[in-house]
Amino acid sequence: MLLGAPAAWADRAAYVQKLDLVASTATMTVRHHHDWSKTRKSDGRWHLHYSAESPFGVSEDAAHIAFLTSDGNLQSRVPSPPLTHLAISDDGRFVIGLSRIKLMNYSQLVVYDRKGSLLLKRGISAQVYCLSVDHFKAVRLDHSEAFGELDRFAETAQISYGWLADGVAYLDLRDWPGTPQIADLRAKLAPDRCASPYSPNISESVTNLVRWYHADDPSPRIVDRDGNAYEVRLRDPAGLEIGVRFEQTPLVSVQN
Repeated sequence: MLLGAPAAWADRAAYVQKLDLVASTATMTVRHHHDWSKTRKSDGRWHLHYSAESPFGVSEDAAHIAFLTSDGNLQSRVPSPPLTHLAISDDGRFVIGLSRIKLMNYSQLVVYDRKGSLLLKRGISAQVYCLSVDHFKAVRLDHSEAFGELDRFAETAQISYGWLADGVAYLDLRDWPGTPQIADLRAKLAPDRCASPYSPNISESVTNLVRWYHADDPSPRIVDRDGNAYEVRLRDPAGLEIGVRFEQTPLVSVQN
């Protein structure tokens, strides 16, 4: 079943690093900072807390982006995931953030407008589950309690655990809450595990990292369609261009 699947490598220790990134144009500068040691609480555990002020489950002290004018004045400071690459689109309309951090992070791709409004957040995993629509409907019916838990967490965190494309239902369950019901669901879906539909060249460690973009030159850019942002295009780890669309067809369209 797992022949051909990308291997996950072990981590020596949990990711608790600090990182600062900067990107500039003639009219603006954006600065990112994260300190992932601040996700560990006083009891020695990690906790995510989602709210309007913390859409990524962590405080701005743990991760944020600052938007500055050309003369260095702070325009806004907004929450972000722990980014590992930061870019401004050629037309200056968008700020694109990429993250290889997997630990305590469900958003490996984010896009903001030039004022700091969040336009897109998307999780990226090396492997997902690929099901026919009929199979997805049957599994959801048989494991309604597990899907209820997933639905509640997805609503709280404002993230998606699945989407529909070309007649295939994709589920990305990654490290979602490990209740017995969800463990049973994962066991049921084991034969349906497949490589990421974004690229077969993505790999990840057990805990810390997702290697999903070219380490030296990901070259992220925004593709417009009919005047609207349609897709983020960038180079995968092998240097091949891949696309992540702003809009996905939600699974709710086939659940009923």
